Amino acid sequence: MPGTTPKTNFVVGDFNGDGSEDLAVVVKPNETKLAEVNSEMANWILEDPKKIVLPSSSLAVPISNKPAPVRAEMAQQSTADKVKTMTKEQWAKLRAEWKKDKAKFTACNDKSKADKLKGRKRWAAIYDCMMQ
Repeated sequence: MPGTTPKTNFVVGDFNGDGSEDLAVVVKPNETKLAEVNSEMANWILEDPKKIVLPSSSLAVPISNKPAPVRAEMAQQSTADKVKTMTKEQWAKLRAEWKKDKAKFTACNDKSKADKLKGRKRWAAIYDCMMQ
C-alpha cells in the first residue's frame, strides 16, 4: 500500500566489528524453547539491545566494556493471553475479589455488556477495566 512501511524484524550490518556482514533478528521465542535459545552451544549471540557497545571503526582496536551475556526471557503476557489460559474457577475467584469494589466492578461489567462482548472477550475487557 502506498505510504505504509512493512514491519521489519531484522537488520543487516557488521555488529561485532569483524568485517563480516551480520544479521540481527528480533524474535519472540516460545516458552518451551527458551533453553534452546539460551544454550551455550547455540550458533548465535544474544545481546540486550539497550546495552550494545558500538564497535570501533578500526578492526585492530579491541572492544572494551563488552556487556555481560544476556538470557532470553518470556515477555509479560497480554491480557488476552492471560484470559485465554484462565480456568472458570480462576475467573470466578477474580470476580469474587473484584466484586468487593462494587462500583468499579459494576461499571466495568456494564461497559462490557454495552459493548456486546461475550465469553473471553468480555472477560478480557472486564480484566483490563479492573486493572486500571
